[in-house]
Amino acid sequence: MQILFIDFEVFKYDWMCVIINAQTKEYFRFHNDKNGLYNFYKEHSKDLWIGYNIRRYDKPIMQSIFAGFNPVLVSNWIIVEEKPGWMFSDVMSTFPLIIYDTQIDRNKSLKTLEANLGLSIEETSVDFNLDRPLTKEEIKSTFDYCTHDVESTISTFVKYKPEFDTYKILIKKFNLPIKCLGKTKAQLVAEILGAVKIKRDDEWELQIAPTIILNNPEYIKVKDWMLNPENQWLKRYKGKNKNPTSNEGISIPVGNLLTTFAWGGVHSGEKQYEEEGLFLIMDVTADYPSIMLTYDLQSRNIYDKTKLANIKIERKQFKHPPKDTEEAVKLEMKRTSDALKVCMNGSFGATNDPDNNLYDPRQGHSVCVNGQLLLLDLAEKIEPHCKIIQLNTDGIIIKVRNKYKMKVCKLIAEEWVNRTKMELEYETFDKLIQKDVNNYIMIENKKSIDKHGKTIVDPIPIKRKGGWVKEGSPLDYNLQVVKEGIVAYLVKGIEPEEFIKGYTQLIDYQIIGTKGSSYDYVEHNGIAYNHNFKTFRIFASKNPKDGSIYKVSKDGTKKDKMGNTPSNSIIYNQDIRGKSVKDLPDIDLNYYVKLIRSRANRFVLDIGKDDSNE
Repeated sequence: MQILFIDFEVFKYDWMCVIINAQTKEYFRFHNDKNGLYNFYKEHSKDLWIGYNIRRYDKPIMQSIFAGFNPVLVSNWIIVEEKPGWMFSDVMSTFPLIIYDTQIDRNKSLKTLEANLGLSIEETSVDFNLDRPLTKEEIKSTFDYCTHDVESTISTFVKYKPEFDTYKILIKKFNLPIKCLGKTKAQLVAEILGAVKIKRDDEWELQIAPTIILNNPEYIKVKDWMLNPENQWLKRYKGKNKNPTSNEGISIPVGNLLTTFAWGGVHSGEKQYEEEGLFLIMDVTADYPSIMLTYDLQSRNIYDKTKLANIKIERKQFKHPPKDTEEAVKLEMKRTSDALKVCMNGSFGATNDPDNNLYDPRQGHSVCVNGQLLLLDLAEKIEPHCKIIQLNTDGIIIKVRNKYKMKVCKLIAEEWVNRTKMELEYETFDKLIQKDVNNYIMIENKKSIDKHGKTIVDPIPIKRKGGWVKEGSPLDYNLQVVKEGIVAYLVKGIEPEEFIKGYTQLIDYQIIGTKGSSYDYVEHNGIAYNHNFKTFRIFASKNPKDGSIYKVSKDGTKKDKMGNTPSNSIIYNQDIRGKSVKDLPDIDLNYYVKLIRSRANRFVLDIGKDDSNE
């Protein structure tokens, strides 16, 4: 089976397609050539076609061409009318394709991922709304643009190959047809579990686990709130307001920590918190899947309820191989374990997806409610012996005075485990720096003895969570120098001015901004970037002639500064791989120094402001 990477560009009178054969490295280009593309398709109908958003866009576009439709009608059907491409015509399904979609996150465009990789994110200057055939120059420009996107798709596929490997592992393990590569993960899980959709009308007939014991009257209020029909809604419209209001749940103090319980989960955490001591994480093992199995809350659309239970058992075996297992075998076992985890987690998420065969909202809501009440049960029992620092969907973080109290909390937790039939995993650490429940750094103090017999303490961040401090990845690399600088400042005490001297690569300073769907174009330094431009690579500028970046509505009545961007900005959408800060003389390094310091201060003090807009 050969692998073909593909992308389409569609206009009113023109369409273009670029295909790259991964094995032969050959490039194929088609312009309004239905017969040529169809002959290529027939030759490669059994091969694998890969694209970014191919499931939603490129596949139905190609099928529509073969079916004799003008592809611009299908393009508008998908983009403007926001309808699934496969629904345009049944005829299109007579041209099957084996596909794999590299768009893992529906909220991220290909241009955003290209920006994270440091690639060029220049858009085509050709207007997709042209009411005439393209000129030769426009055709060439569009082919160049399309080719770049196919090459970028290959780059994202390589970076995200473990996702592809997960599909292959599951398809092989459960003896599924190769066409399942084209399914979403949730659809694949439904296929593995043999789910058949059944229509029901009992969404809010919640099933509460009989093992839950709550004694505190305030805590019982949470359970009562969830069982009250007046509160059983997710979103609703009020008056003439076009935007729905979300149900914000109920908030109560849990161990003096204001905690919110809602239909999406539980969350609370100390704000502006920095302390050292004995910290313990109590994480519920495979929280939601375990609740589904323990309390018979799997989707009722699954005929054979033993499938998920067997997957859980098998995953545990792969996750913890014998000590004498060879490293190569361990690696394969880990990959299989990670793949089976997708089945377990997906089995819950899909219960709330109306388009999935696992859809069973009663079970979905019941799992979420029980998860929160079970944690509240645990918190109630341990809170006399500790300080609760954080409560989230699948665990609790506590601080104890001494090792004896930690032992007491663990003994109480084991009683909870025996009663509820859930499992807990423990982890300790020495220091927590926390802005809020969504941004924190856990630190372990590594101790060593120097040659003089003196104890040396080296603080090591063992977990970083949140948009302000998370570790960068090839596909999520935005303002990374600031994130690393905050961690270095808070954990090691390294001053921002000194820290950034060690960061010379331009990509570390990039700010990725997006236009958003509410605006038509972007304006900067007197230049209007047409509506094709949706993603921008931005740097702070020390040149006073460089102004702010604005997003503008089509009629010009709405003009707003692009959020979290400097007042003096540089737009630099070219390829920056291998470039250093010296290649951009006007970059304002002091902006990043100030931003590191201001954001770091907000972790420990309820003062200061985010300087990203200055």
